[in-house]
Amino acid sequence: MTILLLVIAVALGLAVFDALAQTTTRGGPFDMALIGTYAWVTAIAALGGLASFHRKVKDGEARWLNFTELLGELVTSAVAGLLTYWMCRSAEVNEWLTAAFIGIAGHMGSRALFMLEKWWSQKFGVKVVK
Repeated sequence: MTILLLVIAVALGLAVFDALAQTTTRGGPFDMALIGTYAWVTAIAALGGLASFHRKVKDGEARWLNFTELLGELVTSAVAGLLTYWMCRSAEVNEWLTAAFIGIAGHMGSRALFMLEKWWSQKFGVKVVK
């Protein structure tokens, strides 16, 4: 839990730093100030996380009154969506496609983070300690 809070704090710190460093915005579904962009990115990813939690409830894997699991799902989805946004932005992916990728990453939540970790370790030859 402490590591998750650290990751969230770093992600939010980077978001604020990036927002202060930016002077221009890009068009598309994120045509607003960068802080507003991060709010939309987080919201889209959280909606994906909410859909994932709803699926877990329907499959009997979680109870709908389990607020801790819901909050964990939303936070994990928001982090996955934010990381996806940064990757898409650095690769100059179309904004509409970026929005779709953010929603998908939010729905995938922790699975998206696991896939990113696996890709990172394969690309850079870093052994992941578990």
